[in-house]
Parts: sequence; C-alpha cells; structure tokens
Amino acid sequence: MGDSSDPSIFYELFKKVRPDEILEDLKQFGVDVNPEAFTNPKSKESLGLYSLAIQVVFGKTSHDIRPEEIYRQLIHPPNELLGVDFSSENVDFFKNGIGNLRLWRYCQKLHSILGLKQIQRYELFNPTPKSFYDLISSFVVYLRFREAIYSLYEVSVSNLDFLAEKELRLSEDIMNLIKENQKFKGVMADTSAEHQLLLNNKRDLEGKLLSANEEFTRFKNRKKELDLEMSKIKNLLNDTMLSKSKARYTFDDLSEHVTTNIETASKLYTELKAEDANQRQRLDSLSSKAEELRAKYSKLLEASSVFDRLKVNLSDHYKDVVVPHVESLEFLKKASVQISKLNDRIAELTRKRDSLLSDLERHKKVHEEKLKKLGDESQTRIDQAKKFASESKSGNEVVLRKITDVKLMIEHVNDKISETRANSFDLFSKIDERLESLKESAYLYNEKIQLLNKRLTEA
Repeated sequence: MGDSSDPSIFYELFKKVRPDEILEDLKQFGVDVNPEAFTNPKSKESLGLYSLAIQVVFGKTSHDIRPEEIYRQLIHPPNELLGVDFSSENVDFFKNGIGNLRLWRYCQKLHSILGLKQIQRYELFNPTPKSFYDLISSFVVYLRFREAIYSLYEVSVSNLDFLAEKELRLSEDIMNLIKENQKFKGVMADTSAEHQLLLNNKRDLEGKLLSANEEFTRFKNRKKELDLEMSKIKNLLNDTMLSKSKARYTFDDLSEHVTTNIETASKLYTELKAEDANQRQRLDSLSSKAEELRAKYSKLLEASSVFDRLKVNLSDHYKDVVVPHVESLEFLKKASVQISKLNDRIAELTRKRDSLLSDLERHKKVHEEKLKKLGDESQTRIDQAKKFASESKSGNEVVLRKITDVKLMIEHVNDKISETRANSFDLFSKIDERLESLKESAYLYNEKIQLLNKRLTEA
C-alpha cells in the first residue's frame, strides 16, 4: 500500500487501519466491538456504531434523534390528516418511522463528513462486512485526524487563552482606574467649591477682625485719656474738699472770737459766702463731670464685653474654619501624591502594554513560521497522498475526499488564526486609546490640583 519506511503523519493517518487497531481505539469510549462483526455484522452493532459516531461528531444522543420512542409520545402530533389513521397501532409505527428517518438523515451527513458514499435507508438495518468495515475504519481515521489537529494547534490555543486572560485583567485595571479618576474629579469639584467659600469667609472675617482691632485700640487709648482726666478730677475734688474743710475750720475759729468790728466781720462773711458759692459751683461742675466719666466708663465696659465676645468668635472661627482649611490643604497634598501614583500606574500599564505588543509580535512571527511550515508539510502530505492514491487499487475516491477535507480544515484553522490576530490588534488598539484618554484625564486633574494649591497659597 505504499512505502512503509516513510514516517509521515499523513501516511500514518490514512493507511489501511487493522481491526485490532480499531478495537483498541474504540476502547477509549468504553465500546467493545465483537471481532466477528467484521465478517458478519448485525443491525444492532451497526446502529450502535452509527449512534456513537453521531454523538462524537455532532454531539447528538438518542434523546435528540429518537425522542418519540424514548418518551413514548409524538412530538406535536397532528389532530387529523386526510388518508392517515392515527390509531394506537399506527401511532407506534409513526414513532419508530420518524426516529428512523431522522437517524438516516444524520447518517447521510456522517457519510459526507467521513468521505463515504451516500447510504440508503435499508442499509441501516442490513449492513454488509464491507460497509461496516468502511464505516468503522473511516470513523477511527477521523478520530486520529481530529486528535492530530488538536495537538498541532494546542500551543496556539493556549497562547490565545493567555492573551484573552491578559485582556480581561487589563480591562478590569482600566475600569478601576477610570472609576478612581471619576471619584477624584468629584472630590476635586466639591473641595474646590468648599475652599472658595472658606476663602471668602476668611477674607470677610479678617476684615472684620482688623476693624475690630482698630476700634479696640481707639477705645483703649480713649479709656486711658479718660482715666487720666478722671484722676485729675478726683485730685481737684480732693483739693476742693480740703479747702472747704479748711474754710469751715477757719469760720468756726473766727466764730469763736468776738469781734467788735461789725463791718470787718460783715465783709469777711460776704467774702467767705462768695468763696463758698464759688466752691459749691465748682463742686457741682466736678460732680457733673464725674457723672459723665461714669457714663463713659460704663460704655467702655460694654465695648470691652463686645471685644471679649469677638475674641471668642474668632477663636471658634480658628477651630471650625481655619483648622479644617489646613486639613483640606493636607488632603490636597495627599491627592497630589495619589495622582503621581496614578501616573506611575499608567506608565506601568503602558510598559505592560508594550511588552504584550512585543509578545504578540513575537507570537505572530512564530505563527507565521508555523503556518509556512504547516503549508509546506501539507503540500508534501498532499503529494504523498496523491502518490498513495495512484498506487492504491481501491478507495481512490475516499482518499481524495479526505485530502479535500484536510485542506478545508487547514484553511478554516488559518481563517480562525487570522481572525484572532485581527481581534487581538483591535483589542490592543482600544487599550491604547483608553490608556491615552486616562493619562490625559490624570494630567488635567493634576493641573487643576496644582492651580488650586497655588490659589490657596496666594490667599
């Protein structure tokens, strides 16, 4: 059947399969085929083999192909049909007939995939040794070919899974950074409005404090002047009281002496009376000034209480406004540090993206080399298959169909690889755009924070 010394995979797959190899390969599905079936197959063995092949190739079980027989009822049965009797006996016949028809259609599809000629309905229940051997050998060759294809592209599939996982992680990191950026933007807007309000309140209170300090200084100086004037008035009042006491003592002393000079006494009395009137007038003037000084002193006490309340209010303002303002400045400094960390994180993600792009480029080159090598090997195998087909006396049509199927599967795999590569490039371009947008947002946020810090420092 060909050069047995050639170790090519193509020849190993499509050479004539021996019955012992068939029995060994089918054991992995838990199927034990009677060796006598190769010479005298029965309908039960043939139907079992068809059911196994349909389940492996199409993923359809007997529940999908023969639900009428399993569930003992017709699926959506018609109520009436002209010329058809739906009695209990005929219903059982229709159950089996519908399942057999569906099984025959799946068997036709299976023959087309395995490269066998079309099967007739009666051949399902009347297998021949040749048809049974062709079916079981083609099925084993299909299993071997599928396993070879899986092993050939196992590395590519694992690499694609790895890239997909990387894509998912990068998407999660980008979404977390976007959410954190939005959160910082909201905090920045709230903090900016609050700080502007605090700055306005601070300016108003500082103006009021300066005015209050000036007024307090003016009243303090005025109080000192009034204290000096009051001290002078007290001294004058003491001098007046002393003079009055001296005059009274003098009058008493004079009253004790008897004088014969009435005119002198009258004159002296008149002078003393005038001096007493002057002293009384001066005393009244000093009393009125003392009342005025008392009124001014009470006003000074009221002003002092106002200043005490202002001092308490300023202390409360320092605790409730100035201290939180300083804490807000500290928060802005921490926000600036977090922004720098975000920039470092963006730079790290950019480096990872560049690394992934380089890995993707390297995988692309490796895939291109593998595809080129696979194309050369496929051409070699096709040439060997043609040589094998020319040497073979039978089965030429089957081999040609299998060669065509192999080429179609290789083209399909190449299309899948091209599509995956295009999707990967599209993905990384989108990641690049998101990173650039995030970097720009972080840069603008950093500029706004620096401008706000500058304004607060100047204020």
